[in-house]
Amino acid sequence: MIQLGAVVDPSGRGAGYGAVIAPPVLLLAAGVLLRQAWVVVLGALGVLLVTPQITTRYLPMSAATPVAIFVVGVVLLGSAVWLTRRKAGSR
Repeated sequence: MIQLGAVVDPSGRGAGYGAVIAPPVLLLAAGVLLRQAWVVVLGALGVLLVTPQITTRYLPMSAATPVAIFVVGVVLLGSAVWLTRRKAGSR
């Protein structure tokens, strides 16, 4: 899997972090737009796995690292709440 290979490769010669973060973000967006909770869960799991690696790569030894992880968590929580409200409103 290209995503796993790019994340695990310590030499930095992987597919690049853009190729790593794109599939989970696209799954998140598709899940929210299609109102499919299982797609959102898959995307959220991918984002949760990749975010710490990306933040430590680009923000090493920085106070911005926990802030970036917190912001990603808030966005995930917000999309989950929005999806739940939209799904409950359509019934």
